[in-house]
Amino acid sequence: MQKKYFKHVRVLFLCFTLVLLASCSSDDDNGGDDKLPTGDLGTIEFTYTGDEEGEGKGMADFSYVPEANIWSIDGHDALDGENQTFSFSIAKRQDDDTRPETGTYTLGWINDDFGASIEIIEDNNFDNIRDYSTYPEDQGGELGTLEITYSSDSKIEGEFEFKAYHEILNEDDFVEEVKEIEIKGKFSAHEIIN
Repeated sequence: MQKKYFKHVRVLFLCFTLVLLASCSSDDDNGGDDKLPTGDLGTIEFTYTGDEEGEGKGMADFSYVPEANIWSIDGHDALDGENQTFSFSIAKRQDDDTRPETGTYTLGWINDDFGASIEIIEDNNFDNIRDYSTYPEDQGGELGTLEITYSSDSKIEGEFEFKAYHEILNEDDFVEEVKEIEIKGKFSAHEIIN
C-alpha cells in the first residue's frame, strides 16, 4: 500500500513538473543559444556527483499551483523542449500561495518539508528519464537544505544542497536497486506570470 502511494506521489510530481515546463515555453526569439536564455528568465546552475556525475545550467521560475496546493521553484535548460538535458524542481505542499521568506529550509519529504527532484534526460529521449528525488520509499528525514537569500514578489534567489535517490524497479514493481547522487547549486527564479 505504501509503495503504491509513493509511486503515485512521484508520478503526480513528475506530471506537475512537465505541465509547468510546458506552460513556460515561449515563442519569443531570445537572439541566442536556446539552451542559455536571456532577458527576464531566471537562472539555475548545479553539479551532481555520486552514482552519476554531471552539471546543469538553464532557466528558473517559481509559482503556486492552487489546484495541487504546491508551491515550487522549477528549472530546465530548453525553451522549446529541444536539446533538454534536465528538469529540476523544489516544491512544498501548502494551502496558500505564501512565498517563503529568506532563511534555511529542510529538504526531505514534500508533505512535511520542501521536496526536491531532478529528471536527467539524455539525447532528448523522454522515454528514458532517470528521476532522482528526496522522497523515495525507504529514505526519510532531512536529506539537504534550501537556503533562500532573497525573496520578493517577482524573484527568489538562493542555494541548495541535497541527496537524491533513483529507484530501479524490477518487472514486479519492487525496488531492485537504489542509486544516489548529491546535488549542489544556486538559482535566481522569477515568478511565472499567467
